[in-house]
Amino acid sequence: MFIIIVRAFWIKYQITNSPAILGWQIEISILDIYLYFDARKLSVVKPKLFMLIVFDLDFTLWDCGGTWCDHTSPPFTRQNELIRDTDNRKIKLYPEVFSILEELQKQQVQLGVASRTFAPEWADELMRLFDIQKFFNHFEIYPGSKLNHFKFLQQKTKIHYEDMVFFDDEFRNIDEVGQLGVNAIYVENGMTKKLIQPYLF
Repeated sequence: MFIIIVRAFWIKYQITNSPAILGWQIEISILDIYLYFDARKLSVVKPKLFMLIVFDLDFTLWDCGGTWCDHTSPPFTRQNELIRDTDNRKIKLYPEVFSILEELQKQQVQLGVASRTFAPEWADELMRLFDIQKFFNHFEIYPGSKLNHFKFLQQKTKIHYEDMVFFDDEFRNIDEVGQLGVNAIYVENGMTKKLIQPYLF
């Protein structure tokens, strides 16, 4: 328990013509306030450990040249860290994504994908080419509301919504999934370590 006590001084000067006290009279008021804690009542608050972390794909894990993966033109070819489609569009993971997934795997956190793409097979192919498919335990990749994606994730894993975290770049998905009780986090410019840090053990 923390208690705050503040010390303040009020000094009042006044001139008196009293026969008993001539000249200046000084009145001082003191209020003491200290800061201390009672160690016997101080408890350590442990961070919540989430059991399932779920990621969107487009504009969350990767950037398909400024569009969605179902707007690209397969077949895809990998060139070093980039993937290109037949229109020579550059598809790339956001810079910190691979290391984020590696760290989560080390911590043995269950990972899932929830994507509403109209081209699930293309998304699967991109995950394979980027070599990130190996990090995930659960895949929900198909069109439609992400309420369905999370309904099936919950049924498969038996994990409560409150014990899940979801990262997505669209507010509509954040809003509806968040209403389930999932900890839904908005991703503005791709996944970063700063975003994931509060959910690491």
